[in-house]
Amino acid sequence: MDIDKAFHLYDVRGEYPVVVNENLANVISQAVVNLYKPKKLAVAWDSRPSSPKLAAQIPATISFGAIPTPVFYHAVIKNNCDFGIMVTASHIQASWNGFKFVKKDATPLDQGEILKIKKYCVKAIIANVAKPSIFINPVPSYIQDIISHFQNLKFSGKIIIDSGKTLVSSIAKEIFTQLGLNFIQIDPDRNLNPLLEESRQVLKTTVIKEKANFGIIWDGDGDRVIFVDSAGALIPPT
Repeated sequence: MDIDKAFHLYDVRGEYPVVVNENLANVISQAVVNLYKPKKLAVAWDSRPSSPKLAAQIPATISFGAIPTPVFYHAVIKNNCDFGIMVTASHIQASWNGFKFVKKDATPLDQGEILKIKKYCVKAIIANVAKPSIFINPVPSYIQDIISHFQNLKFSGKIIIDSGKTLVSSIAKEIFTQLGLNFIQIDPDRNLNPLLEESRQVLKTTVIKEKANFGIIWDGDGDRVIFVDSAGALIPPT
């Protein structure tokens, strides 16, 4: 592990296993437990091959399993968790990994709090990890919560959704299906950063070919969404 390279202003991320690895996950967990003393510590992870290995080093009381980051935020609030650790490197390439931290009500840590965790990790030693005592699947609750905000939605146009072989795939499909939308889902093997033009090539081609009204594409952990117009051109995010 490389603590200096791994810690950034608002999260932890780096190449696995050189910078971010199981040892780092272990000492970060100790820092969280000792600094915040959470009674309900939750963990979840994205679809990267290294994510379950890192999550196994977190002594959580509740595991939400493999889910997108927005579902994790929803689950932390819904289950009244004191603290949550999401194992993900977001839109960064799959060879990297990292951690996102939230407190009660899914409030993210600020720069000072991240620095406190870093300082603790420098002096920590590897410890044994207890297994999560509870597993909760937050996906059904998340889907119903999203749908409740769009019950009066009426749109007859065609939409292309690109979930890119991520954990967003099945959730997006279920939401769009229950809303009765006309959509085509594609899951190309692409870069996880949707802001890169190369990541949107398959989406652009499909939107034009299918004469769709617009397209939607997500990043690696599902907390960034980008739209393209009927010509497949990027609609600048605001």
